[in-house]
This record gives sequence, C-alpha cells and structure tokens, in this order.
Amino acid sequence: PCKGGAQGGGGGGGGGGGGRRMVRQQPLNLTLEELYMGASKQVAYNGKTYTVAIQQGWKAGTKITYEEDGVSFVVAEEEHARFSRTGNDLIAVCHPPMLDFLLRGVSERVMHLDQRTVTARLPPRSLTTRLRGEGMLYSMRDATGARTREKGDLIVHLFCNWDELLLQGKNWGRVLLMLGGAFLMLKEPQSFFILITLYSFFRR
Repeated sequence: PCKGGAQGGGGGGGGGGGGRRMVRQQPLNLTLEELYMGASKQVAYNGKTYTVAIQQGWKAGTKITYEEDGVSFVVAEEEHARFSRTGNDLIAVCHPPMLDFLLRGVSERVMHLDQRTVTARLPPRSLTTRLRGEGMLYSMRDATGARTREKGDLIVHLFCNWDELLLQGKNWGRVLLMLGGAFLMLKEPQSFFILITLYSFFRR
C-alpha cells in the first residue's frame, strides 16, 4: 500500500515548469463517523491500493496527494441520516411531542456518531440548544502560538409539527364543546343552538 500527505482544500495540482507531472483528483467519500473518529481506509486507483489514514476532523476539500503517482484524493462528506455539519459543529434535528415542547420541556436522547448517547435538555418553547465540545475535532493556535486541539459543538434543533398542535387543539375543543353541550341541554336549552354552530367549526 502507498502512503501520501494531507493538504488543506484548494485547487488541484497541474502541469507546469520544473518537470512536475499532472496530478489527477479523485473523490474520497467519507462518512461523518469516519471524519469524527478517524479511520484507516484503502482506496484503489489505477491498479494500485492506497492506505489513507483519515484524521479526526478532516473537512470536505482536504487533499491526500501522491505526487509520484500523479493522484490526489479529495475528501467529500457523505450525507448522513441524523447529522449535518457546519464548520466544526454538528447539527441534529429532533421531533418532540407537542405537549412536552409547550408545557413540560424537552429531554431528547441523541445517539452520537461514536454510538454514545448524549442528552439535550430544553425548557418549554425553546427551539435550540448547544452541547459544548460534542462536535468535530479541530486544531488551533493559542496566544503563545502553541497548537491545541479543540472540539466544536453539537447543536440540537427542535422541529415542531404545528399541524399536530392544531389537530390536538381541535380534539380538545370537541371534548369541551360536548361537555358544554350536555350541560346546556340540561340548564339552558335555548343556548344549545349556539354550541352546535361552534361544534361544526371544530369538525372541519
């Protein structure tokens, strides 16, 4: 197996002076799990097998170049069923029960990319929370110039089905109107017609 060096995103290599050979770019499709945890992946190209050591936190556009073979593998992130990525942050969307969202608050268990379960807790009627340090690994330089390793965040968005809220409201309205109708039939029959008109609205 061959080994190469990683580079940041940018334009592809090409021919030019000094006898440099043309470098062809090939996509290297990686899952978010591989980019989050790191992995070793074998890639076949032009009759050769290359072993790519995937580093945690690599982004789309990162290049692994084998100049002697004239090939550069360019990282592409595969679409994920539960997460998306923005920079060094991971994004997840949850669909809580409407009653929890409105009244009780939400406690959502999220299965992370490394199979850990993390819990996102939100007070009633909150739509977003941020779990610090649960995103992608990246490196940066501190005030002294030393390179440190940090992690982005996991941002959890709540998506509420407002059609469900309307349906639940209508269902409760029907129950209350039926109870009110029973009361009016006994106490005030002349008001029962008004109640029937309201009930017809909630049946739509």
